[in-house]
Amino acid sequence: KLWQVQQLAEEADVSLGLASRIKDQLAEESFLIAENRLLKLVAPSKLMEAWTQSYSYKKNRIREYYSAFDVTTVERTIQEYCTNNNIRCALTMFSGAARVAPHVRMNKAFLYVERGIDDLAKTLNFKQVASGANLMFLEPYDQGVFYKKQQIGEDAVVSNVQLYLDLKRYKGRGEEAAEFLR
Repeated sequence: KLWQVQQLAEEADVSLGLASRIKDQLAEESFLIAENRLLKLVAPSKLMEAWTQSYSYKKNRIREYYSAFDVTTVERTIQEYCTNNNIRCALTMFSGAARVAPHVRMNKAFLYVERGIDDLAKTLNFKQVASGANLMFLEPYDQGVFYKKQQIGEDAVVSNVQLYLDLKRYKGRGEEAAEFLR
């Protein structure tokens, strides 16, 4: 798709000035070209690799818990709680990949939850643990993780791009799952 800077700014919900600076940087690094005020991505793989190198899911606030319930039940229960409490959430990493491109099995739930994790954990009787967790909450440092989230059946899943970025830097077969997704 060809874009104008103003369209990108609106889509990303950023200022026109920031979108323009980002456009200039992407052009300087040969990721895109501008023709008649329209922007065209010319090196998507190169851009994705650069993004992967600079991104880390660890920038999010991460909290790990244990639940006696199976992973699928935990994922559904959390999503129902979030829906009922008007909290954005979405499956990511292996939980998201299980819905989009199943390749690696993991007995752990991974979810972005916008806010209120302490109340959620208390209400659903999750025990915060230092080891042996089967649930990882990521409280996003940037709400962009919810951009273009997708609905797969009853489940909200981050976009495929976000899913790839999260998996790529996760040790323990994350890179393998990311490459399968790609």
